[in-house]
Amino acid sequence: MFRRMSRGARHVLGAVLLVAFALTLYGVAQAAVVRNVVVSKATGQWVKVAVHTDGRVNYRVKELPPGAYDYRQVVMDVWPASIVAGKEPKAVLPVNEGLVAQVRVRQLKGGVVRIVADVIYWPEYQVVREGGSTGLLFWVNKQRGTK
Repeated sequence: MFRRMSRGARHVLGAVLLVAFALTLYGVAQAAVVRNVVVSKATGQWVKVAVHTDGRVNYRVKELPPGAYDYRQVVMDVWPASIVAGKEPKAVLPVNEGLVAQVRVRQLKGGVVRIVADVIYWPEYQVVREGGSTGLLFWVNKQRGTK
């Protein structure tokens, strides 16, 4: 197929592929780095999961049905983001406070970092930005009505 193309058409195709490759690299380079994930708690009141990044990230929160150990999971996917090798937050952060048993952190493909809160019952929760654009606070509060 390429032999049938004129020399000019091959040059244009090559230029288009080069630009596409450069844009892909630019997108990867622009991913924020997750510097730390910190869990703090106030006995019987709330659990706060702070995700510290070095740049602005998008996020999506979803709920997954009971998995291992009959926990329900509230998942926050953060992108574009990466965890720098050698700087990974602890993979499992034990909490054992209120409705939250533990928090897990891992790198997914496609520039997504996943933070999972394993909960006993579905909690009320909210996500707010902290420090301008370089962090997210995931607040887990009291149990909500059944879902």
